[in-house]
Amino acid sequence: MKLLLDTHVIIWSAGNPEKVSQIVRNLLIDSKNFWVVSMASVWELQINSQLGKLNLSSSLPNFIEA
Repeated sequence: MKLLLDTHVIIWSAGNPEKVSQIVRNLLIDSKNFWVVSMASVWELQINSQLGKLNLSSSLPNFIEA
């Protein structure tokens, strides 16, 4: 199944996985599922990072890949 990840799910999965519901966590760890990130989410991450509202642990491309 293809999963379109919301920006919050991307951020929470990386830094605060306890904020992600158990159902979503199960979907994310299921190897049969394929994650998709929209360009709008990438754009939102970049804007929030530049505004200082989001501190990424690495560069945006590396963060997205991880």
